[in-house]
Amino acid sequence: MYWYKYVYYPIYNRLDGLLSGIAIAGLYQFYPTVWSKISNYGNLSFILSLLVLIAAYFKCYNQQTFVASIYGFTVISVGYGLLVIAAISPSCFLYNWNSKVISFIATLSFAIYLTHKGVIHIHICYKGLQN
Repeated sequence: MYWYKYVYYPIYNRLDGLLSGIAIAGLYQFYPTVWSKISNYGNLSFILSLLVLIAAYFKCYNQQTFVASIYGFTVISVGYGLLVIAAISPSCFLYNWNSKVISFIATLSFAIYLTHKGVIHIHICYKGLQN
């Protein structure tokens, strides 16, 4: 519980994803020539995002380790940032892929995101009952 209280939940430890999104939006909006060069490699960005996220999975499998706590959030944010770049690049297959299921999930994404805290607490309580 201490790890969640002092490392995972404080907002200053979880700003990496927000900063990734702001950086992508800044490139898109204020540096269109740089964005046009980056967006030509949408499929490469998708492949890189998968590789980074797979590496992050193995490095952060035990999320309470030192490496996962110090570097894990940043690596995961970079991986998802690359995935966002791929999805908004016209050269990527994701750009033209229409999925009603994914659109529905995106519409409800914030509510779905908020459920993870409850699931973590249920999991911790369940583990406590097993001991």
